[in-house]
Amino acid sequence: MEIRLLQYFLKVAETQNITQAAADLHITQPTLSRQIHAFEERLQTNLFIRDNKKLTLTDSGRFLKAKAEELVALDQKTEQEFATYQDRELTGKVTIGCIESDNSTFLAKIMKTMRKKTRPGDL
Repeated sequence: MEIRLLQYFLKVAETQNITQAAADLHITQPTLSRQIHAFEERLQTNLFIRDNKKLTLTDSGRFLKAKAEELVALDQKTEQEFATYQDRELTGKVTIGCIESDNSTFLAKIMKTMRKKTRPGDL
């Protein structure tokens, strides 16, 4: 199931009206109607009782609503945690061993450049 479809379904369940839900979601009413209808066909069940511009959840709809709320909340939490994860700085100590040779001069130059690029107290 796509999170987007679950979000559409939840908005329709909340507003009990396709037109209002479509406006809230910034999509057209026919598009949302088609999406909900295709979703019901895929699940092979009616999610709503349609009655004169008001939609009421069926038993299947109430079951899906509970699960959809969990999934959408988990999706949002994961995105937030991932953003936090991405913002973390890499920290720690690096230990480098080098024997005296031509490489030691090269390594000293690299370390000097690194020290200039890092914050004071990091090294």
